[in-house]
Amino acid sequence: MANQFPIGGLSGIRLSALVNGLRNRVFSSGDTITADLDGLPYTPLESVVITSDNGGSGDDSLIAASGDDQITLSLGDLSTMVSRAAAPVDPGAVTNILLTIGASLPSGGATGGAGDPLTSDDLDPTGQVNQFRFSDGTIQPLSHTGYFRPGGSVTDGISPGVACAKAWSAASGNKTVFVNMAVGGTNMFGGLRNHNVDGVGPAYDIGGSSDDVNEDGALYLGVENVVTAVKAAIEAAGEAVGEIRIYGNPGCNENDAGTAENETAPGTDALLISEGIRYVNGVRAQIESALGGGKGTSALWVMPGSVPEWAYVGSVSQIRMNAAYRHIAELVPYAAFFEGPDGYQDASAAIHYSNVGSRVIGAMGYDAFAVAATRAAAPGIPLVDALDGTGLSRSTFLYRTVSAYGTGNSIRVVNSLSDEADIPFLENGLLDLAALYTHAKLGNGNADVVQTYDALGTGTDASGDYDASVGSNPARIMTGGVVHCQGNRYAWGNGGNNIGMTAADSYAQTSAGMVVAIGLAPDAGNSTIVGGPTNTLAIVASSGNLIARQGGSSITADAFPAVDPAFANEGYAYHSYGLDAADLYIDGEVAAATAGGSPNYSGATISIGSKPDGTRSVAAAWTGLLAWDVAPAGATLATVNAALSAFVAPDDMAV
Repeated sequence: MANQFPIGGLSGIRLSALVNGLRNRVFSSGDTITADLDGLPYTPLESVVITSDNGGSGDDSLIAASGDDQITLSLGDLSTMVSRAAAPVDPGAVTNILLTIGASLPSGGATGGAGDPLTSDDLDPTGQVNQFRFSDGTIQPLSHTGYFRPGGSVTDGISPGVACAKAWSAASGNKTVFVNMAVGGTNMFGGLRNHNVDGVGPAYDIGGSSDDVNEDGALYLGVENVVTAVKAAIEAAGEAVGEIRIYGNPGCNENDAGTAENETAPGTDALLISEGIRYVNGVRAQIESALGGGKGTSALWVMPGSVPEWAYVGSVSQIRMNAAYRHIAELVPYAAFFEGPDGYQDASAAIHYSNVGSRVIGAMGYDAFAVAATRAAAPGIPLVDALDGTGLSRSTFLYRTVSAYGTGNSIRVVNSLSDEADIPFLENGLLDLAALYTHAKLGNGNADVVQTYDALGTGTDASGDYDASVGSNPARIMTGGVVHCQGNRYAWGNGGNNIGMTAADSYAQTSAGMVVAIGLAPDAGNSTIVGGPTNTLAIVASSGNLIARQGGSSITADAFPAVDPAFANEGYAYHSYGLDAADLYIDGEVAAATAGGSPNYSGATISIGSKPDGTRSVAAAWTGLLAWDVAPAGATLATVNAALSAFVAPDDMAV
């Protein structure tokens, strides 16, 4: 039966935020969502237009991101909505600064082909949103003939940064100056190293040429020079500097994804995170030096995902960038990571968003600032040390789940030379990617998991180890020096081999406990997600169904968790699959299920990705397995499920 999703008054909610919330939701055929837009603030119509592969589009409907499900919004009188005034402008108000940074994604570069025109709405004749000109340090109107950047201009299309600045200005009522330090072709590692935190410069300064941009660390080192000049230009107009916000990637960007993984150009995953954090802290320190008053230290920073040609599919090197952004945003304050929309590629340059896409991702960036504003302290990575006190009995996982384990070992890997090594956790709970890289690079850069550790107590708990159940099919975790990711989290497995991990000892799992596996199981065959002893707990993906064993009975989920797109190596589909005697949980939420199904296992232990005897393994990707002797309940269960939901969410907007 089709579901109705009525939404009450949306006063104070931007339609782009509503769209972003619907983007990752699964709808059934015939489902509709209606909204009462009374009191909706002014918002550009582009924010309410989404297209998909079924060709649907329009001002009065939204099309789901996958399949043919249509979500109908009752918009009422569109002409009335369009005519609603933006926030009132105080001529004496401050001028805010939106600083875009990184490579070309926040800067833009659409060619404006057929069906993708620029419009008068992309400008601002009221003078509320202007841009900074780097050649002479002045503030100029927006123009279709060029958005200024260091050493030149971007001459085609609307910039996502401009779209974000317009949304911010409309909401705040203050003027906003767009300062576009995002330059295409720049990077942090290898090549020109324009964003190198340890660059020797000279720093880019006002009036600099394109050659000046290409000095070692020039764009990173030049932030203070530019912000100081912007401040002077604002004050010269008799106005005061308000808030400064940052839109862009933290130094490392799409041009670092293919960097050669070697000692002379070390764009390794460990450095993407550590150098990215240094970059964020360094940029904020430069802004603070230029503006003072805490404007730099508390500057909100939003980090968009990959360029559109990589969105939602990709190779090992490409997807690892989003994983780095996601973790950086969790490890620094006042930051948020958001995925760009699927599709919206420019017809002539797939690496750039189209004009429509630039408007969408610009509005998404503005909405992400609201999340960043809530993070006065770094939120940390969900699940890391979050399960203390929940009664956790087993944890074989690529992230530390209980603080007492400290820097004990997470996994044991083998490289192409058949040499094995233990890989520990760092103090922040992340896997030691540098140690993994070092061991893998002794050979050809590949590493396979041969054993995982039960990461409870203090140090390594050898009694709870897990072994690879199918020796001929490696559980690959690093290829060519690049760690494998799924759903913007680290995972072993690449979708090409059947893999499984089985506890090396007997584990007295009972149906009174709880099990959770995190990763990706394909919607095919009879693929084991979790296997337990006879008549205890087990979860199987069986030809389009998700079947769970709960003691002497079984249930089948009413819907298999969405895999969008279909299983892809290094993809975005990623879920937590949990089970206790009462319920089946998907992504930390109770899943509707009906009686039926028959997974039943023999043995005296527990496994992930295979039966306990090593059979019925699955071509999948896994981050790990959690188990409780006694199932969490009440507030403890709520804590566990909240951490699971946040951990598997694709970005900070979906948490």
